[in-house]
Amino acid sequence: MNAIILAAGFGTRFGRKDGVCKPLLAINKKQLLNRAIEGFMDKRVTGIHIVHNAKWAKLFRQWKAGLQNSDPGQNTLPYIKLHNDQAPSPEKANGALGSLYFVLQRLKERRDFFLMCADTVCTYPVSDFVKWSMGSGSAIIALKRVRDGVDASRYGSVEVDPDGTVYQFKEKADESAPSVWMGPAYFPASLIDVFFEFYEKNKGDNLGDFFSWLAPIEPIHTWLPYKGEAFDVGNQDDFRKAEMALLYNER
Repeated sequence: MNAIILAAGFGTRFGRKDGVCKPLLAINKKQLLNRAIEGFMDKRVTGIHIVHNAKWAKLFRQWKAGLQNSDPGQNTLPYIKLHNDQAPSPEKANGALGSLYFVLQRLKERRDFFLMCADTVCTYPVSDFVKWSMGSGSAIIALKRVRDGVDASRYGSVEVDPDGTVYQFKEKADESAPSVWMGPAYFPASLIDVFFEFYEKNKGDNLGDFFSWLAPIEPIHTWLPYKGEAFDVGNQDDFRKAEMALLYNER
């Protein structure tokens, strides 16, 4: 089983003219990318595949060189592989959907996988989602309850049946949705060819577009953390909110 971490953004919304390599920023003394891989420290996750762009390729190589025991046969970490999508600038970026398509094509295999964006910060253990989802045979997405005053249209808004199955998914469309997809997702191997079919016909950028398309066709189940929440670190304001939440949870 694999885990795929999308880290190919350029950080152009972070307030710097030349962008910023967000996955390697430290939040509460730990890099975002390290936080992301921590959730997949499970012996059944045999490979973690990280997609990055060409601009920050050297920084990612330096990051990986600083890890210990990340090669096949070692026990401290699963096998970690970097995938350079060759995008040199935001104008040439593939987007999240393109990054996922790129790495799945490179893997040339049909295995269940977990998906995580490197700039998503969870104050709950992602390992809880991994243990709950593994081997379920259907797609599962982690949800976040929307608080009053939060604009859900920034995210993929989700309406669910009483049994937790998605009956409606809207990507960046519903301001007043009760829940949004934020955090990890689980894909059974059976959905890989379905994803290829979708992407080759529709292209696009946002991962939620795929779930919006999939919901009427295949069941998508949902998971809510017992405690804690997730943050999308899209800009410096989001970064500060996530940092404060981590300080509260990790003190």
